[in-house]
Amino acid sequence: MWQRPQQIMTRLSQIYDVLYVDPPFPVSAQQVARELGEGQKSIGQRLRMMSNTLYVFSPREISRASYPKMNKEQLRKLNLDLLKLELRKVFAATNINNPLLWIYNPAAVGVIGQLGETSVVYDCVDSFHSFSWSSPETEQWEKELVEKADVVLTTSQGLYNEQGKKNRATYLVPNAADYQHFATVDSMYRNDNAVPRDLQGIGKPRLGFVGAVYEWLDFELLDMIAKKHPAWNIVLIGPKQGGLQVPKRKNIYWLGSRQYSELPFYMQHFDVMLIPWLRYEVTEQANPIKMWEYLAVGKPVVATALPEILHVPGVIWMAQDHLEFERHIATVLNLVCDDRKRQEIAEKAQNIARINSWESRCHQIREILKHHFDM
Repeated sequence: MWQRPQQIMTRLSQIYDVLYVDPPFPVSAQQVARELGEGQKSIGQRLRMMSNTLYVFSPREISRASYPKMNKEQLRKLNLDLLKLELRKVFAATNINNPLLWIYNPAAVGVIGQLGETSVVYDCVDSFHSFSWSSPETEQWEKELVEKADVVLTTSQGLYNEQGKKNRATYLVPNAADYQHFATVDSMYRNDNAVPRDLQGIGKPRLGFVGAVYEWLDFELLDMIAKKHPAWNIVLIGPKQGGLQVPKRKNIYWLGSRQYSELPFYMQHFDVMLIPWLRYEVTEQANPIKMWEYLAVGKPVVATALPEILHVPGVIWMAQDHLEFERHIATVLNLVCDDRKRQEIAEKAQNIARINSWESRCHQIREILKHHFDM
């Protein structure tokens, strides 16, 4: 998933040196011991140079299966020590001294004060403690992280209101679109006949969703729409959370993940884009990147009415319930049958996305960094 961390760090690396640390990958204790014995050789194999100013490192962690009887907190401390050890070796390999720590995962709070950092930024992108799979300690980790951070960035008004009570240096920096990527479709894909192969057997109209097929999707809504409108085809693109079942309907298609580079080509062949989310804390606090990306492609959007989903008449149709969601889809499908109206929607949508680009967000972030850290 090419999300906020990747979008921001690739752009900031044009100005600053950036070491991006992937989430630790669990392996056996034996493999960890072997790689530690290899020293810098193992580090070098997991350190990728993306540009002169951007490195990506993939750390290890000891799997639960290696020590099934070990206390969970003990294993976490062991893995935290391992992460600090590996990062110090990476710093030596990349000549990094006194870095600014930029943290996305509250579980990383334990590295603060251990890596010789000058300052800490916490980029708060979600209500992490509300995820079904979150550790019970997540809320406490985040509380400590917000209190220790020199600057806190937040993606939504709800998160800003919440974190701003704990840290005065809290800023609202919403998500955005990689405008050029989604608005500029290669000429070979502009022809309506150049439909991606796995869409060729799916008739129109096509209702598209691109993103994580996770617990926040309203599968009951999708099932209802598919059952009542067998001529409408619902297409889902993105990774699926383990254990979740997509409704089994002939007109619901889950295609799995696609490369980020391919997404604009798929999206241009959808008639309407969907954000069919359930209402609960995770979605109430979220500023969906997909909303900005849908607009950058120039598509109309039908969405569950949530605080961060912009209500732009004629571009985003927000629904309070299932029946209104269904009616909005019918309205949009009727509108896009008219070439002139479809073009009007596309122009208005792209005008909104253009001024809400990652470039504009990174300009805002740079001003914050200059103000607090003179960098």
